[in-house]
Amino acid sequence: QKKQSNSKQSNSKREVRIPIMSKEDIESVKDNWEDNSQLSMIWDLIKKNDIHELSEWLETEPLSAYMRSADGRGPMWWAHEFGHADIVRLLKSLGISETDRDVKGLSALDISKKGKKRR
Repeated sequence: QKKQSNSKQSNSKREVRIPIMSKEDIESVKDNWEDNSQLSMIWDLIKKNDIHELSEWLETEPLSAYMRSADGRGPMWWAHEFGHADIVRLLKSLGISETDRDVKGLSALDISKKGKKRR
């Protein structure tokens, strides 16, 4: 059973209430790399820079912020790839790492730096 957190996570649009998650639940989600419909929806929200809708989703499904697709990437990689700083801040406030590695050994920060070199 999820407990409601007393503290609020904030972003530029509104306050986000995230339930407390166990370390075991987080690790089990992070270690299970697979493509699924939740990740597709999250990818789409991040691509559109829809922080409001993403925040609402994370209030009800907070573990989805830790999900990783089959290539080892997840919400933090996509936020960096699309250059959405507000979403990066939101994910960081939830404890999502920018230094975890994907299947090719790249971190979200590596993706961000690569994109800046191309511009």
